[in-house]
Amino acid sequence: EAQNANAYGRYIYIHGTPEERNIGAPASYGCVRMRSSDVIGLYDIVGEGARVSIVNTPLAATVPALSPPPTQVAVAEPPHGAAAHSAP
Repeated sequence: EAQNANAYGRYIYIHGTPEERNIGAPASYGCVRMRSSDVIGLYDIVGEGARVSIVNTPLAATVPALSPPPTQVAVAEPPHGAAAHSAP
């Protein structure tokens, strides 16, 4: 995007893009491009001036609260006096 051609001298910025089809592909001068709706959500969470670290780690490893909870499986007890059977 032409307006970001001098991003190197301005540090790295997180911003939306009108070309969302290019998200995930190299298409800027070092900025972090996001869908505009995602940028708004991020701003609502961290606010202006927040320090952001960019790491090459899965998000769930960095923010454990985002990991899905373990799946719990209910096991039915056999009726009293019945023999339990297992599949071969």
